[in-house]
Amino acid sequence: MNIAGKEITFDMANIDDAKKFEDALKNMAKTEETVKNRETVTEVLEGVLNMFKTFFKDATGQDVLEGCRNVEEAKKTYYEFLQEVSKQGAQMRDFQNVVSAGTNLSNGNNMQHNPGARTVTSFPYAGKKPGKGKKGKKGKKNR
Repeated sequence: MNIAGKEITFDMANIDDAKKFEDALKNMAKTEETVKNRETVTEVLEGVLNMFKTFFKDATGQDVLEGCRNVEEAKKTYYEFLQEVSKQGAQMRDFQNVVSAGTNLSNGNNMQHNPGARTVTSFPYAGKKPGKGKKGKKGKKNR
């Protein structure tokens, strides 16, 4: 993918890349809390810029924001990256729907479809744990 004029090797379907992405988001959330407590505008701007730079280094292993000194440019680049990751996620959902629908991928171009198979309509995103809903034991809502 091309982000901010730089070619980045990142594939959300790659388990290693997905793990790095999830970890980078967690680290970013922690950093954001410390940035909020800074006193001057300059300290906040430096903190936010470093947060975005660290996110990209953690998620992609590349210094995507090398030389960047503008927080708005960094934020724009971050959202551009998230948009590309979202597109990859949509492709993964499409693939998951094909598999869940009972398509036999081993046949190559001669795919066979099982119309009775269930179709998955959502893809698990970072931060959500499978099987964890709003209800606890015996159907009671957690408080």
